Amino acid sequence: VGREKNEDALVVNTEKDMFAVIDGMGGMGQGDVAARVLAEELQKGFREGTPIEEVQRKASERMLGYGIVRGGACYTAIQIHGNELYVFRAGDVRLVLADSAHGAIRFETQDEGFSSYVTNAVTGKDPGRTTTAVARLNVSDRIYLASDGLWKNIASKEAVEKTIGMPAEEATQELYRMAIEKMKGERPHAPDNITIVVYDIAKP
Repeated sequence: VGREKNEDALVVNTEKDMFAVIDGMGGMGQGDVAARVLAEELQKGFREGTPIEEVQRKASERMLGYGIVRGGACYTAIQIHGNELYVFRAGDVRLVLADSAHGAIRFETQDEGFSSYVTNAVTGKDPGRTTTAVARLNVSDRIYLASDGLWKNIASKEAVEKTIGMPAEEATQELYRMAIEKMKGERPHAPDNITIVVYDIAKP
C-alpha cells in the first residue's frame, strides 16, 4: 500500500545528531522532486551548519527551477545537543517525545494545517516559515518522528502505548504494520508513503 512514487525522504547526520523526515506534497505535483531537493539542501545544511531559514530559501529557489510553484514539501528536522532537543519544521511532519518508561507524551508538535491541506511548507513560490521549538530530554525518552502516512492512520497516544517496551527497530516495524493495516481496512484511508524514525535517548 502506498503511492506509486515515493514522495518521502529521510536525512541523517549521525556526526551532528541531526535527523529530518520530509514529506513531498504529492497532490500539488512533483512531490517526489520537491522532497529530494529539500533533502539535499538539509543534508548540505546539516554538514555546513547553515541556518535552517537559509536552507528553506535555497530549497525554494531550486524547486522553482524545476517548475514547482505551488507544490513543495513539509519537513521536521531535529538536532540532539546534550540534554536538549532542537526542532525545526514547516508543515505536518509530526514529532512526538514520550517517556518510554510510562508511555506519557511529554512534547508533541502541532500540524500546520488541517486534513490534507497544509498552511506552511517549503514551496517553489515561498520558502515558508521556520517553526522552532526546544524540549528537554530525559534518559527514558523516546522520539517518534514520522510523515503523515503514519499520523493520519495512528493517533500519537496509540503509537506510544502500542510500542512501549519494544526495541526501537521493532517499534518502527510495528507502527508501519499498523498504518498499513489501517490503509487496507474496511474504511481505508488514502494510500500514502510512510517514513518513521524511532530514536531512544541513551544513558550517558
